[in-house]
Amino acid sequence: MRQAKDFGHRPAFFTVFISIVLLNSALTFNRSRFWIDEYLLFSDAIDKSPRKSRPHSVLARAYMDSGDIDGAIEELGKAISLPSPAADFDEAIITSYLDLGRAYFKKKMFSKAIEKYVEVLRLYPITREYLDVMKMIYGQTTVEIITKLYSEIYDSLAMAYYETGDRTREMNAYLMSISLNPENDGAYTNLGVLYFEMGKREEAYRSLQRALQINPMNEVARRNLKNLSR
Repeated sequence: MRQAKDFGHRPAFFTVFISIVLLNSALTFNRSRFWIDEYLLFSDAIDKSPRKSRPHSVLARAYMDSGDIDGAIEELGKAISLPSPAADFDEAIITSYLDLGRAYFKKKMFSKAIEKYVEVLRLYPITREYLDVMKMIYGQTTVEIITKLYSEIYDSLAMAYYETGDRTREMNAYLMSISLNPENDGAYTNLGVLYFEMGKREEAYRSLQRALQINPMNEVARRNLKNLSR
């Protein structure tokens, strides 16, 4: 989940983790070795099961972690092109679409990112009736996995719409994210900031308040709410 934003500032899509320099240097060899082992492992899995999407998806994650975004895009493209064995919900394929959109976003190819997010929502739509059926068959835990995953897709779509300047679609994407995951305080925070930028101060105030109700430790929402109250 990406971090929430402040008024006048939009964060990068992927959270930046600050490392201790000396520790980072000491672990460089081990990380390189892990990357090689992971690459060999999933390359071998692809050779043995070329028609399965998951090895391509996991290898793409390894490429992303190593900074090879183009390699990740290539593997994710292969993953989503393979037939899905699932009759109802294929988490691996849907996650691959999400990761592919994020990879395009990281390359600042925002229209391509939007294309992939919209495509997966079109190919694998969810409705309340669908979720009710999934709950009956698989239980509430599966429904929560589905709704949180789709909430992430809409969050990512909202950020891409921001980058293209489409505020209305950005707002609608956040609203969809919240409808799927009402406990998504980050989406409420970002929606509050968006409302403020659109001149909707009352809506901004309500969204930021709701973010803090969900997560009292959300300092970004608290800071923005304080600024809004001035």
